[in-house]
Amino acid sequence: MKRLIPLLLVFCLLVSACGAKGSILKYDIPAPVASLDPQFVTDTTASMIVSNVFEGLFRQLPSGEVEPCIAEEWTVSPDGLVYTFRLRQGIRWNRSLSETGAWTTNSARWSDPEGTPVTAHDFVFALRRLFDENHMSELAAHFLCIRNAPQILAGEMNSRMLGVRADSDYTLEITLSQPNRQLPELLASSAAMPCNQAFYESTRGRYGLDVDTLMSNGPFYVSIWNNDTAIALRRSEVYREDLPVRALGVNFYFPNSESFDPLARFLNGDTDACEIDYAHLAEMEKAGCSVTSFEDTVWVLALNQDEVGTEGYSFSRAVAHTVDRDRFSGYLTENLRTTSVLVPPAVSSSGESFRAFAGELSPTVYSPFLARQYYAETLEQGDAPNLREILVCDEGNLPLLAGYVQQGLQNNLSIYTTLVRLPRKELLERVAAGDYQAAILPLTVSYSSPEAIFSCFHAESSQNFTGYDSQPFEALLSSAALIPVDQLYSVYKEAEQRLLYDCPVVPLFFETSYYAVAPGVSGIAFSPFLAGMRFQDAVKK
Repeated sequence: MKRLIPLLLVFCLLVSACGAKGSILKYDIPAPVASLDPQFVTDTTASMIVSNVFEGLFRQLPSGEVEPCIAEEWTVSPDGLVYTFRLRQGIRWNRSLSETGAWTTNSARWSDPEGTPVTAHDFVFALRRLFDENHMSELAAHFLCIRNAPQILAGEMNSRMLGVRADSDYTLEITLSQPNRQLPELLASSAAMPCNQAFYESTRGRYGLDVDTLMSNGPFYVSIWNNDTAIALRRSEVYREDLPVRALGVNFYFPNSESFDPLARFLNGDTDACEIDYAHLAEMEKAGCSVTSFEDTVWVLALNQDEVGTEGYSFSRAVAHTVDRDRFSGYLTENLRTTSVLVPPAVSSSGESFRAFAGELSPTVYSPFLARQYYAETLEQGDAPNLREILVCDEGNLPLLAGYVQQGLQNNLSIYTTLVRLPRKELLERVAAGDYQAAILPLTVSYSSPEAIFSCFHAESSQNFTGYDSQPFEALLSSAALIPVDQLYSVYKEAEQRLLYDCPVVPLFFETSYYAVAPGVSGIAFSPFLAGMRFQDAVKK
């Protein structure tokens, strides 16, 4: 019977395309999805699916620009603290019609023939959910600029005190504790997608866990969610009339056996797009595929300030100056290049790359003299550094490259460490839990601003995995909220230099991501940010 269920599912996925205008796109994802609850998804695959089935006040384009969606118009008070949004009317919650033609349990209850309207109340409820006292989202840390958010996060107030309110069904007001020019980018993220309170409460704690407990408002809805085989999205019939959805739907498949090979499936024509390894670029070009790439990730050596056992940043600076990036030469794969700066080149604003503006000069150069000088300063302060092991992903050449970092510590500071090779998932979990002394790990931008990287170093942020706490750094980011947009990069450049000087992390190399699209397929919008890709305009011949 278990074998019959996937076969029936595939049959339904194929039959669903018959007689409908548009194409069904096919794409492999790395694993089943546990949840599509926008306020709680941190997995990049889940965030990508959320971006296709939900729509918020804003959307971030692959270029980094932010465009309005449900926010039709908005005003900002002279002090920059109060944002008032007039919402687009006619936006409706999608009905979840299954492939068999039957309404799913909850959608039958909550969707009338024309769809339930999306209102300002849905955004208020969604943002308050981030700060729910009984189940706080780790994404709440991104929204600390909203009035009373830090106090709610600290348990000093309840979520109803958050600075958000609906002045009417289609007027939303958000009040900040301090100005923040990145608010539109934050409101474009999955965490800020609307949530219908009545529907949410009807799910009795299971919101976003299956088709029956998900009601969305984007260009697609989830029609099949079978974690043995696939997730299927289909075009919404109640989506905006001014933005036609060209694709009929998307079928997401994930591994169901050890022999499941996404690249082979793509080359065999079983899927329409694929994230590829740099080694297959020539093969893709020969096959007539189009390729999109983003230099969107920076690999760093992170030092846990709480576990290393030193005060200040003298020891971190000493470690940073032992890293000889020239030793990596000849061992870096073509998708990696050495760097001594933090913000990846994919970050841009108004068409200008932050890296092009800020350059790539850094104080964290290889210098045995400075390394020993800062180490002597550490010992003079009475600190005894506790650095016995370095965690590293057990992938490709990463352990070899980590070996050169290990040798730098040994040769210049006589510090002997052990390399602990771990699967990426386990390494990231240990770092997030603070269970490490040093680790080599990737940081990927989630939206197009240097703040996407800097948010990992805010003193009060739950994402601050190094324990970094710098008043000069905090002051720089606070000042960024008060200056004209055309001067932001100057402040961000100074903030990055502060991080590079203190060295809570040491940049090692940038990584490029690649995506291939089959011949005859167009309109898939790839992005270096958490939205990943959008299929709304996708077509195939």
